[in-house]
This record gives sequence, structure tokens and C-alpha cells, in this order.
Amino acid sequence: MELARIAVALFLALNNGANDNFKGFATVWGSDTLSYRQALVLATLATTK
Repeated sequence: MELARIAVALFLALNNGANDNFKGFATVWGSDTLSYRQALVLATLATTK
């Protein structure tokens, strides 16, 4: 039972972090600060670290 709670917490944390990360991606891409590919690489690196 405890393992299930930990798995759910990790799943929710990952999804919340990915959602917050996309907001930053949309901002830097939409403002033409970075190209689409550069923003995608930055978001990918930030999500995996």
C-alpha cells in the first residue's frame, strides 16, 4: 500500500513539473527569445534533471 502511495505521488509530481515547464517553453518560444528547437531542448533538459 505504501509503495502505491509513493508511485502516485511521483506520478503527480512529474506531471505537475512538466506542466510548469511547458509554461516556460511557451514563453521563450512565443517571445522569439529562442527558436522552437532550442526551447524544446531547454524544456527537455529541465524536465529530465
